[in-house]
Amino acid sequence: MKRVLYNLNTSSFESSDLSLFQGARNENAFLPVNDEQRRNQQKRSFPKGLNAFWLQLRHSSFTDHFEYALSSFLVSLKNQFSQMVNYLGYRALISDFFKFHSFRVSVYLSCAIFFSCVGVSSSVEISDDEILTDILWAKIINLSPPDRPAVGLALSGGGARGFAHVGVLDILNNSGFPIDYIAGTSMGAVIGALYSSGMDMDGIWNFGKETASIKISKDFSGLKAINLIFRDKLITPKYITEFIEKSLGAYTFENLKYPFACVAMDFKTGEKIIFNSGPVGIAVRSSCNLPGIFTPIKYRHRYLVDGGVVDFLPVDVAKLLGAQWVLASVTESDPEVLPKNVLNSLMQVIDIRGNLLSAQAQDEADFVLKPSVGDIKTADFNKCIEAGEMGIIETNRKLKKLKRTYLTDVIHLIMRKF
Repeated sequence: MKRVLYNLNTSSFESSDLSLFQGARNENAFLPVNDEQRRNQQKRSFPKGLNAFWLQLRHSSFTDHFEYALSSFLVSLKNQFSQMVNYLGYRALISDFFKFHSFRVSVYLSCAIFFSCVGVSSSVEISDDEILTDILWAKIINLSPPDRPAVGLALSGGGARGFAHVGVLDILNNSGFPIDYIAGTSMGAVIGALYSSGMDMDGIWNFGKETASIKISKDFSGLKAINLIFRDKLITPKYITEFIEKSLGAYTFENLKYPFACVAMDFKTGEKIIFNSGPVGIAVRSSCNLPGIFTPIKYRHRYLVDGGVVDFLPVDVAKLLGAQWVLASVTESDPEVLPKNVLNSLMQVIDIRGNLLSAQAQDEADFVLKPSVGDIKTADFNKCIEAGEMGIIETNRKLKKLKRTYLTDVIHLIMRKF
């Protein structure tokens, strides 16, 4: 009996005798797509060989036809991968890429796992590009820097709007998207520090649910505004301080689960101050200490206020930590909504400044998520859960594109090494 084996290096079968496989209903469906057929494709979609293969496998004897099925699948996989890399401009390098034994072995293992999922219904239609993305993604997420680009997550300021970052983190966490570094400003510093401390997502969501009971909104109340205007005295944010000290006071940057940094500003000099060592609590308090509203925090020889006025979206800080690829979560305000009191007016001025800084930082990020939270005001802490849900919606909507963008850059890095 002749054996039909696929040679990865020559992209060919050692024998063309396919008659041995009695159960094959449409052998041509498993053959590679030739150059002419590829050129005739009018849209950027992968051939349908994998779906045909999966249906064939489900209706044939697994043990009798596995060798042929696996060989056919590898033909289809290689051609599809070649097409994807061709879209990225790396067509000339793909043949060398497949000669590396480590990748070849990983493909065989991925196929074996894929074929073992016999409980999947044959009626489910899975696109070829989704199959290929899943195989590559399973390979990539098991790598660690420097074998893949280190991922930094930059979280913007925004007060209550910034709670959208919790929804973003929740989806990233559930999807297995890698996070190696976190940088945050203002509310982004609070959420980033809580996550970096190792607090689970349920605990961070509970922070949003408890904002009313811990009375954070009272730090922005009308009575405090009277002190600000008529007594010419800045507000001391009692409840925000108590929450941060309770949740983060015991931590230093050195014992956080994830490398983390946050941004504040020296109120005397206007310098951007980056915290990445020492006590976390006072660093986060400084990062969300609104200038012109809250009393500056004295730390060592400096008087510190909210970092949002110098770095609303700390993409650059994530890169300083070591990130090679930065995902930015931005919670900008809607300046068309006119404020109705003094405090909101001051905070909107800060937000407008933040929006201007954010525009430049977004250009420096590799991917940007922008939850629709523009109608939530800085002090609307009763809407934290609503903001978080907007973060979930935005991240779910862009998750496939996010993975594809990251995979593109990972492949680019691997190709450069070769």
